[in-house]
Amino acid sequence: MVVNQRVSSDDVVVISRAIYSQVYNQSLPQGERRLVYTILDYFLSDYTQAVKEMGSEFVLGYIQTMDGEKDPRNLVIALNSVHRIVLSVPFEVLAEDLFEVVACYFPIDFTPPPDDPHVVSKEQLVLTLRNCLTSTPKFTELCLPLMLEKVTSDLLSAKLDSLLTIAAGCHTFDPKVLHTHLQPLWTAIWKEILQPVSDEVEAAGAQCLESMSQSLAAGTGGERVGEFTEMVLKDCSRHLMDLELKLLGPASRALHAVARGCGQACRTITAASVPLLLNQFHSRSAVTQKKAFLQVLAEFINILHRFHGEKEPCPLDNLKTELISLVVSSVRGGTQSLVETGLEVCRGLLVLRGFLDDKEVLMLVEHVKQLALCSSESLAVRERSCDVLGCVSQSYPHIAREEIVPPLLQRFTPGLPLETDHMGVQSETISLPDMSRVLVSLSSSQELQELTLPVFVAVLEQLLLTTELVETSEAVVGHLSQLVENTVSGGGSVGTRFVHKVVAERILVLCVLPSLPESSAGRMFTEKAVLQQCH
Repeated sequence: MVVNQRVSSDDVVVISRAIYSQVYNQSLPQGERRLVYTILDYFLSDYTQAVKEMGSEFVLGYIQTMDGEKDPRNLVIALNSVHRIVLSVPFEVLAEDLFEVVACYFPIDFTPPPDDPHVVSKEQLVLTLRNCLTSTPKFTELCLPLMLEKVTSDLLSAKLDSLLTIAAGCHTFDPKVLHTHLQPLWTAIWKEILQPVSDEVEAAGAQCLESMSQSLAAGTGGERVGEFTEMVLKDCSRHLMDLELKLLGPASRALHAVARGCGQACRTITAASVPLLLNQFHSRSAVTQKKAFLQVLAEFINILHRFHGEKEPCPLDNLKTELISLVVSSVRGGTQSLVETGLEVCRGLLVLRGFLDDKEVLMLVEHVKQLALCSSESLAVRERSCDVLGCVSQSYPHIAREEIVPPLLQRFTPGLPLETDHMGVQSETISLPDMSRVLVSLSSSQELQELTLPVFVAVLEQLLLTTELVETSEAVVGHLSQLVENTVSGGGSVGTRFVHKVVAERILVLCVLPSLPESSAGRMFTEKAVLQQCH
C-alpha cells in the first residue's frame, strides 16, 4: 500500500516511528522482514527529505531493525539502504554503530543453493557490502583496521576481498587517515605481492598500491606521496639488482603499481629504477635476464606515457643516450625474444612525444625498418617491427611523409635489387609481401594512404606479367585490401571516393582482362586465392 499509493512526508515519519517502536523485526518470518526493509528503502529513495529531517532517529532505528539479519535476500536490500543513509541522512553521531552493523558480515561466507534461481549470488552480496564499507570518508578509521586484520586470513576469499575493499575504499577514504596507516598497509600488501597465494591476490595487491598512490596525490599533496614512494623504493629497489632475480617480478610489479597512481610517484620511481635496470642489463650475459630487465623497463616507459606532458621534466631526459644504445644493442643480432622485447622499449621511446629529436627518430626507425624487411627474421619480429613503424607514423607524420615512405615506395617493385649493408656486403632480396606489409603499417593517415595506394595498384599490374608469383600476389592483394579498408574507415566519404577512383576501377579492369581473347596479361587474377583476397 505504501509503495502503490503516495503518502505524505508526515506519514513517512509516523510509519517509520511505528515500525521502529512496535515491530520486533528479527522475530518476523523472512518474507515479512523483507517487506519492512522494502518499505524503509522506499522512504529513503522517494522521501529523502522527510527521512533526512528525522536524522539520527531514523538511523538508530534502522540499525536496530537490521541488526542480526541473516537472510541473504534481505541483506541485499538492507545493505543498499545503509548506502542510501550514508549518502543522504546525517549519521555522523552514529557512524561507528552504523559501520559495526554492516561490518559484522565481512567477509561474506555464503554459498547459494544450486537449485534456487531466485536466490542472490555471493558476488552480489560481496559487492553490496563493499559498497557500504567504502561509501564515506567517515568509515576510513573504522574500515582500514578491519581490512588489515582480515588480509592476514588463511582464507583465500577473505584475503582477496580485503585487498579489493582497500582498493575501492581509497577513492572515498580520508587521505589524511589513510596516510596514518601507510606503513602497516604497505607491509601487508607487499607481503601478499611478494609471496602471493594466487594471481588474483597479487593483482588485487597491485590494485591497492595504485589506488593508495592516487588517493595520497589527490588529497594530501606531494610530501605524503614522496613518503609513500620512498617506503616502496626502500623495500623494492634492492630486488632489481638481485643476482638470481628471484624477486625481480614481485618488486617490479609493486613499483609499477605505485607509479601508475600519480605523476609524482611515476617520476620519482622511474628516475630511481631505470638507472638500476640499465646497469643490470649491461652487466648480465644471460639472454633471459636481459629480457627480464627490458620487460620491466618497457612497462616503466609505458606508464610514463600517462603523465608525460605535465609541467615536470621527464625523468628519462638524462638517460636518453643510454636508452637509445640499449635499444640498438637489443634489436641488432639478439635472439628473437630479446629483439621483440627491445622493439617494445623502442616503441615506448618513439611515442614519448618530445623525448627524441627527428635525427634520433630516423636512426631508430632505420633499425626497425631493417627488421621489418628482413625475410630471415621470424614473422613475429617482422610484425612487431611493423607495429612500431605504425606508431612512428602516427606520432611523427611529417617524418613518415617526408623521410620514410617515399624511399620505400621507390623500391616497391617486383624484382627488388639486393640490399647492401654498411660493409658493402650484399644481403638477401627484400620480398614484396614484407615491403607491402611495412607500407600498410606506415600509411596511418589519409595523406599517406593517398600516396601509397596508387603504387600498390601499379605493383599488382606488374605482377600480372608473370604466372609464377601466386603466393606473392596473394600477399600483396591482402595488404592492399587492408590498406583500402583503413582508407575507407578513416577517411569517410573522401576516402571512399579516392579508393573508387584509384583502386576499384583499375582492379576491375585487371579482373576482366583474362576473359579477353589473346590476352595473357591478367592470368594471375584467375587464381582462386588472389580472387578471394580481391573480394
